[in-house]
Amino acid sequence: MTRFADLRASRTAYEIQGSGSAILLVHGAEANRESLSALSLALSSQTAVRLCVVSYDQRECGDTESDGGPHGIPDLASDGVELMARLGFERFAVMGTSLGGRIAQALAIAFPERVEALCLVNTWPLDRTLAQLNPAGVDRLRRLREGLPATALELAAMFYTPAHAARHPALARRFAQPKSGSRRGALALEVHALASARIGAPTLCIAGEEDQVVPIAVMRALADRIEHAAFEAVPGVGHSMAVQAPDALAALIAHFLSRQHAGARSPDATDSSRNS
Repeated sequence: MTRFADLRASRTAYEIQGSGSAILLVHGAEANRESLSALSLALSSQTAVRLCVVSYDQRECGDTESDGGPHGIPDLASDGVELMARLGFERFAVMGTSLGGRIAQALAIAFPERVEALCLVNTWPLDRTLAQLNPAGVDRLRRLREGLPATALELAAMFYTPAHAARHPALARRFAQPKSGSRRGALALEVHALASARIGAPTLCIAGEEDQVVPIAVMRALADRIEHAAFEAVPGVGHSMAVQAPDALAALIAHFLSRQHAGARSPDATDSSRNS
């Protein structure tokens, strides 16, 4: 059920699934909370850990009504914290995918006391542009977008996989209608300092092995920069993992969070235990 929270700069649409420890899901640039609906359901149904899953529409996305003012990644990170505070969650896990993963990084850096655990999915570091990290892929995305609607199937294949796009023709139809009037693309080009040492929360980096937008090597390198971060790769999956493989993604996140909760309950648990 869609609900709304009046934040300082927006009337934010959100949904809640399940009960237990809270996790905030942060969607990507060209998406909204609907792209996370299958993942939200899968997470709230996990048996490894009980989760209260919050998904929401960022400014200029979905059903959220914003004030139209200028904003950047730090502002969107603050929105996420403000929403969770309004819902009564002082500490919570965060999962961000694609651009949402960069917002999640900013949130973890700016509000370390609020983040219990961090899950970064098919994203790239705050201090680099995707064009710097994957110039060939970004150039191909540009050319395919310029060729729409004829190139819709190829564009869908970049965000999923060629096989998945071929099996789901509705994806190509969705990409055939380019969006206009949004500043979302500009957000993807922002760069901010990535003080990775300030990400103190236990972190899991998850990559789709067939991601053509954010190659797996980019995610491996990001995991290497975050102290004690774990890394997982999902075979046969592309960039939009939350849509293509929500059950597999939910299982990885739930297993990771269950280990963090078990460690927090242990009287002998220390920060050094995360090295094991």
